[in-house]
Amino acid sequence: MGGWELWCGSISDSDYQQRAGIFAFLHVFVKECTTHPHIPFLNVLDKGYRCTMAAWRAGRQLLLQPDFARSDRRFNSREVLRSGAVASHRSANERAVNVMKRSGLIRRGLQKHQDTSTIADVGLAWGFPVNFMYKPVL
Repeated sequence: MGGWELWCGSISDSDYQQRAGIFAFLHVFVKECTTHPHIPFLNVLDKGYRCTMAAWRAGRQLLLQPDFARSDRRFNSREVLRSGAVASHRSANERAVNVMKRSGLIRRGLQKHQDTSTIADVGLAWGFPVNFMYKPVL
């Protein structure tokens, strides 16, 4: 759990995943760091992300997203379980982002004499403790 460096501006979901190197990193991780390199990596994303083909091209990775339904249709049991699993995982990710924003340096924003790389490094450092937290302790 943690975060990647901050990006500003407008970029599509597929471009962000590719340019940030997230799919490439996960592809290398599966090939070199796991005991089952033939099993594709499963990326858990919130609804609305449009990067299925980008994930597939980067080592045949799969995506798990919550199911969509019109307002008058009920979810079946499989859709409820799948959407619940995604919601649980995504809430942990939101907690990680929240911890990253707790730094006083980030809350105050970029000052005239500061470098943007310093702000990015502080954000990454504040995201690391999330791996060891079950309750907010900072």
